[in-house]
Amino acid sequence: MEHVLPKSNSSQEEKDRNHAPFLIRVEHLDTDERGSFRPAAFVRFASSLRTSGLLAAMPPEGVRELLMLLTFVSPNGVCSPHIEQLAEAMGVPVAKARSRFERLASVRFQGQTLVVGNQRANGLETYTPLSWLAPVREDVTPNRSNEVQPVLYAAPRQTVVDHSRATYGRSRAEVEREVEREVERQLGHHRPREASDASMSETSPFQKPQTYQSESACSEVTEVRNLLLEMGLLAEQAETLLDRHDLLSIRRQLNWLPYRGAKNPAGFLMAAVKDNYEVPPALRPLPPTDSFPSAEALDVPHDLEVRLEIPLAPGTKE
Repeated sequence: MEHVLPKSNSSQEEKDRNHAPFLIRVEHLDTDERGSFRPAAFVRFASSLRTSGLLAAMPPEGVRELLMLLTFVSPNGVCSPHIEQLAEAMGVPVAKARSRFERLASVRFQGQTLVVGNQRANGLETYTPLSWLAPVREDVTPNRSNEVQPVLYAAPRQTVVDHSRATYGRSRAEVEREVEREVERQLGHHRPREASDASMSETSPFQKPQTYQSESACSEVTEVRNLLLEMGLLAEQAETLLDRHDLLSIRRQLNWLPYRGAKNPAGFLMAAVKDNYEVPPALRPLPPTDSFPSAEALDVPHDLEVRLEIPLAPGTKE
């Protein structure tokens, strides 16, 4: 239902009818010699907002929604937010925001609509104030670049490179030692580091075996990680096990898992590694036997004589 605001009868209001209640002013900031500038838009309130009777005639919720709409003016002076933006800004569902702005679009003042709703080609529903309500004016005179922005000078390239190397640069040996310590931490191998490790040069012949050891450890971690993923664990769960438990414990529980009869292998495996489950009964050794059963156990007479006769081969004599 269209809502029509009452017309004003005051002569002063008739005089101010042609003055827009709002003005969107686009200033040209930081203008250079080539004429390039940085636009910045501002919304100005005019006295006709009060004297025309528009402010008094509109309901409070209509004024609130109109002001909310005008806060979305872009630096170029465009004010056309879509309904999702308006709903988020107002803190209400999209359906409720749509109902409110449809009501605002139905309001007429002195025969003119305040706001119009449109639908873009991409399907977004937008609302825009009409030009008589908030016209756009460009102001080319302001140039505040000298007032608010200091003059900046770029440092020479070599100065930037030297500063970056001094601040963030690390030697190759230091990076490799850090990687090695991280691999040892994941594997659960915490060996004391000797002072000679810190002074080892990059060309030392003892450094290459350590590199091979690090590569082997990394490949082992990757292998165990792949096995965990094949058992149904998520990537985050596999990383948690690798971070908190050593590879030996994880491999042991992986080898024992087929003998568990678990309905949920992934969940059972995580619990087994975490709580260090014992070997499954199927793999436990049988209890040892001390000796053969005694004669009493077999109820055999003690005076029973047992003779073993072995036949001779043909052609042999006793």
